[in-house]
Order: sequence, then structure tokens, then C-alpha cells
Amino acid sequence: DLFEHKTELIEKNAHRLGVTCVETRVVDASVDVPAFHELFDTVLADVPCSGLGVRSSKPDIKLQKTADGVAELNKLQRRILANVAKYVKKGGTLVYSTCTINKDENERTVEAFLARNPDFTLCPLELEGFGDRGENGMLQIFPHIDDIDGFFIAKMKRRGD
Repeated sequence: DLFEHKTELIEKNAHRLGVTCVETRVVDASVDVPAFHELFDTVLADVPCSGLGVRSSKPDIKLQKTADGVAELNKLQRRILANVAKYVKKGGTLVYSTCTINKDENERTVEAFLARNPDFTLCPLELEGFGDRGENGMLQIFPHIDDIDGFFIAKMKRRGD
């Protein structure tokens, strides 16, 4: 993450859950760090987004977003995803997530990434409570269907050879 207080939150929650395999870094994910190339088994790209999936709990989000602003966010999301993909070991996992319901920020971003990165492929998401909705490797959670904030997640595997 860009901010130390957010990495501290991640570490605190990992500790609370008894998870010991999480490493956090304060780094700009849109800037390449060659020392990280093919270093990690799993990379979570929880990118900045428009937040349109959390409008019910933050109604002012809709008033703050413009089409141009969302388009700029989408460019940043695509840069981050392309960059952090370099950090995934062969045979490793890349997870992309947002808290929006915007297809440009979600499915279309993942599809564009996969078109440019044939060494990655979607793999099924098995999340309790969502049935087979993630079987294609992408899951869109909708507030009006799932009774929780909107969220998107895609799980990709890097080929091992």
C-alpha cells in the first residue's frame, strides 16, 4: 500500500486471524520494483477504485465521482495490475479486487490484462455463500443481491513453465 497506516491495519488483522504468511510493504504499486520480480507466491492487487459498490454506506461517493475521474482511476488500475503481475512467481496466484460494480474497472480490466498476458489464466473462485458464481474466475458481488457492499474479485494463476 502507499500508506503505512493501511499496512499496519493489514498486519493487525492478519495477526488477529492467526495468519502468519502475510508480508506488507509501503510501496507505490504502479512503479516497478525489479527486486520483487517473480518473488511472491500470491499477490493481492486491491486497487484504488471508484467505490461505487459501497454507495449505500458512503452515499457521497456518487457525488464525488466524474466520468473523467473514473477513467483516470481505470488507467491507474490497469498500470498497477500489469506491474504487480511481474511479482508473481511462475505457478503463483494473482488476485485483483475492487469495491466497485463498474464493469470497466472490473471485468473489462481483467479481460484486457489477460489479452496482454497469456501466461496468466483465470481460475475458479470457491467462496462460501456465492454458489458457483465465481467458477469462471471472476465474482461480482452486488449490494441488492447479496445484501452486502458491492465488491469484485478475480483470481488468476501464472503458468508454471
